[in-house]
Amino acid sequence: PWFPRKISDIDVFCHRTLDAGAELKSDHPGFKDEAYRERRRIICENAHRHRFGEAIPKVEYVEDEIKTWGIVFDKLEPLTHRHACREYLEALPEMHKQCGFSRDNIPQLQDISEY
Repeated sequence: PWFPRKISDIDVFCHRTLDAGAELKSDHPGFKDEAYRERRRIICENAHRHRFGEAIPKVEYVEDEIKTWGIVFDKLEPLTHRHACREYLEALPEMHKQCGFSRDNIPQLQDISEY
């Protein structure tokens, strides 16, 4: 099986992972949602263009995405404190401060990466 031998090999792996891309099967819940499909296409394009060593492109999240993030955040928060490892729990307050990690803000991958 293929295995990355250097960090830049991740770019190759990424493209293999994204082969499903923006196209959805007809049984996917978002198949008939044109706005969802367009959003997915844009995110996939950003991922395909990104290369190791470059800044991760910022995503301008829309209101519905932020609302969904807030719902998920609220559900996971108590579970995180119960099940996450000690190292993650120790880093979490700093991630809230440094990365904008909160129920009202989806953190940008670049901010998490730089943290």
